[in-house]
Amino acid sequence: MKRACDWLVRHRLADGGWGESFESCEQRRYVPAETAQAVNTAWALLALMAVRWVALPALSRVMNERQFVLQRRLVGCTASDDGTW
Repeated sequence: MKRACDWLVRHRLADGGWGESFESCEQRRYVPAETAQAVNTAWALLALMAVRWVALPALSRVMNERQFVLQRRLVGCTASDDGTW
């Protein structure tokens, strides 16, 4: 579990989330996406939360910072700037 969590933390993208390119399938290795993807970020955070990863408090900052951006991606940019739908 520790190796898997370490891998997730090491592969967090510069924008704070996680993402994987479709090229991973073609190349048969992990190829990061250019920007974080909502689904990959959610899976990574759920995995880390499931094992109560020790670095989770630092990751909660990521969730707070990225929440608005991820919400906009999930609903196709229909959220207003004040966070209402």
